[in-house]
Amino acid sequence: MTNEVISAIVVGWLLLFLITRKRARRRPFAAQTFTCHRCGAITPHNARTIGALRDGKSRFFCRPCHLKWLKTQPPGIGKRRPLSSRRSESQGGCLGLVALLVSVPLLGLAAWTWL
Repeated sequence: MTNEVISAIVVGWLLLFLITRKRARRRPFAAQTFTCHRCGAITPHNARTIGALRDGKSRFFCRPCHLKWLKTQPPGIGKRRPLSSRRSESQGGCLGLVALLVSVPLLGLAAWTWL
């Protein structure tokens, strides 16, 4: 392999890494608003509804309907879990990063031995 091929492989890996990082930062939804499941009002998303979306919920409620629901619940129900106990936060691994860090030197070693 020539230096041009090795450079192309490295640039390809970097582009792939940058593209996947950019996709991960995108918003998880395209709509800026939602229809309240209880009253049907069209409401813009806020931090609470975005958090519900990230937690896998599919029904969203406007603030007044959410407050009515909270008033009917016993104390402690409806409160968010601490950040450290959230499933999406605690299971976020670094396998992709480890694979990238291992594969780049291995590709370089393979190219070196191929020459």
